[in-house]
Amino acid sequence: MTPHIVNLLFLLLVAAPQESPEIAEVRHFMEVRSDAWEKWDFDALGAQFAEDAERWDARGHVFEGRADIDKHCREAFKTEESRQIRFQHKIDKIRIVTPGVAMVDASWKTELPSSKEKAVETPATQHAPGNRQGKSFLILRKNAHSDWEIVSLRASFTESNKEDEDAD
Repeated sequence: MTPHIVNLLFLLLVAAPQESPEIAEVRHFMEVRSDAWEKWDFDALGAQFAEDAERWDARGHVFEGRADIDKHCREAFKTEESRQIRFQHKIDKIRIVTPGVAMVDASWKTELPSSKEKAVETPATQHAPGNRQGKSFLILRKNAHSDWEIVSLRASFTESNKEDEDAD
């Protein structure tokens, strides 16, 4: 390599934006959340919510408090059929609002195994059979132990699901 290319590469590496420690913590929190969904680990998922959290699902149902959120998730995905659904999550943006408070915009997608000829009907998907995609907006805060927790989570379907929403 020529010295100019080496210098250019060095400048690009030095000038690359560095992720703040809080953003790295939030990113890790979201990765743990995604792993918990893949393992159907409802204990881990429930523990990520604050006691006073709220969760709005993509259909507009509201669940208040960790116990109610946990109960709904366990009920919605209690059958073997529902556990065939695979979740994919992608962080679109993380913003630290103030130290200890973060907002996360994420995209999500659910997929049924390709070997299934019909949609899996579960309490979570009975009004939305088939593959889904949407957005989630989360507000996180650090608790008294300096751990991140979800204070509010709101999910919505993206435009590609519009015809299914209109069918209700």
